[in-house]
Amino acid sequence: MFQRSFTLNKDNGELPAGSSALEIDEDEIETSERTVRVRVAAHLFVRNGRSLRMVVVNFDELTNALAADGVLSAR
Repeated sequence: MFQRSFTLNKDNGELPAGSSALEIDEDEIETSERTVRVRVAAHLFVRNGRSLRMVVVNFDELTNALAADGVLSAR
């Protein structure tokens, strides 16, 4: 996912470049007309050598980190 090391927020510090897995938790809200899914949490699983670290993700911080890495256009 990331070509360079990156930071999502100051609490997590710098995270290593490489592939990560993103898990998004959603709540499903059903109405008589449609079903809506609302993102309630996200976790990024980052591998660093033999260790695996789970980081709670803010969607705006993730978008900014991907844009800074050149993966996304900044919004």
